[in-house]
Amino acid sequence: MKHKALIRKFCKDVTGLDFHICKGKVWETDCYDTIYYTDGMADEGDAAFRLNFVKRCPIAACYSDFTLSLLHELGHVMTSCDMTGDSASDEFETYEDYFATHDETIATDWAIRFISNKRNASFLDYFEGEYKKIQRKKLVKKSKKKG
Repeated sequence: MKHKALIRKFCKDVTGLDFHICKGKVWETDCYDTIYYTDGMADEGDAAFRLNFVKRCPIAACYSDFTLSLLHELGHVMTSCDMTGDSASDEFETYEDYFATHDETIATDWAIRFISNKRNASFLDYFEGEYKKIQRKKLVKKSKKKG
């Protein structure tokens, strides 16, 4: 299974909806039926996102940045009717200011509720396991190319 298929299955299982899954430079969504993902999480914004998420939900530390990002983007879709568009501006002094906007807060709140629901624990564990398998295959493939 590849990232796109795994994300598509996850979204369908969680929401019952079919999604278009596209590789992008950053995680984002159209808040309707498309999610853009990246499997390279390494900049300071990604680190700030994880820190903010885990500060608000310590159990989230058990999950990969990939899972937290996907849940957050699904949170945007699931709360789109309540959004105000306040996170659309690029003019924030800090990441914390951005994460504190209404739209970003309610998307993460949705993700936190999902993670905190004990009925979702085995589902999240399965997803994390499948994600790790994909990552391992990519690493093995890379090392074979180098060797």
